Amino acid sequence: MNRRPSGYECEIYSFDYIPALSASLDGIPSYLAGKSDCKNILKKLLSADSFSEYDYILIDCSPAADLLVTNAIAAADKLLIPVQCDIMSYNKVNDILQQLVNTKNDTDVSKYILGILGTMYQKGTTHSKEIYDALKASYGDLVFNTTISHKTAAKNAVGYHRSSVKSNAKTNKLGQEYMSFVNEIIERMEG
Repeated sequence: MNRRPSGYECEIYSFDYIPALSASLDGIPSYLAGKSDCKNILKKLLSADSFSEYDYILIDCSPAADLLVTNAIAAADKLLIPVQCDIMSYNKVNDILQQLVNTKNDTDVSKYILGILGTMYQKGTTHSKEIYDALKASYGDLVFNTTISHKTAAKNAVGYHRSSVKSNAKTNKLGQEYMSFVNEIIERMEG
């Protein structure tokens, strides 16, 4: 295994990561646009032998319809679509699915989707429940049963570059939700 720069390994949980700061991505879509086969550059990169040791490679993307996201979709075997439980996010799901159709050149998107995850769910509100129910009605079994709650701690964790899921997931409600979600992913991957 090639040594990575300090801060890119997490030996406790056996994963490596490459952070992408938004400033480091500025100009990349323009750069990609000038390349032949600009939609498959990441797919070619990830097919290198140095990535063969990994069981899973997760690519986290913004919801933008740009060449970075197109490259991620082209490289992905499965797509996980997090959807905030609000009307604007719900209305964007079809755009993401259309981008998937266009990128994969295949109208049967179900074989590329791992699932749809309801996030920023506000328990006790009618709006979150209605949006989650609409996701279930529109996309059926593609929607995970687990939802991730709206928690200020989760939003703040992103800004402070730390985990919102503390090590003791048994007493951490958000941690419990994520562990439930992970169990659903494992069931789908193995089933």
